[in-house]
Amino acid sequence: MRMIYLDESGRGNKFYFFGALIADAPAIQDIERGFNEIAGLIAANVAGFDPRTEFHAVDMFQGT
Repeated sequence: MRMIYLDESGRGNKFYFFGALIADAPAIQDIERGFNEIAGLIAANVAGFDPRTEFHAVDMFQGT
């Protein structure tokens, strides 16, 4: 089985971006584990950050 992570991001009325990542089951597990590790690191160093926060590509792309 493969999954596709798809997200989009706009920059005003000038640009609109789409991105996708196709991954098989072992890669998905690695990706999820990596995001959980990142969330744990942030939670350990940023007061008030909930490690269960869902990451969105638009926020990462925009640097927020």
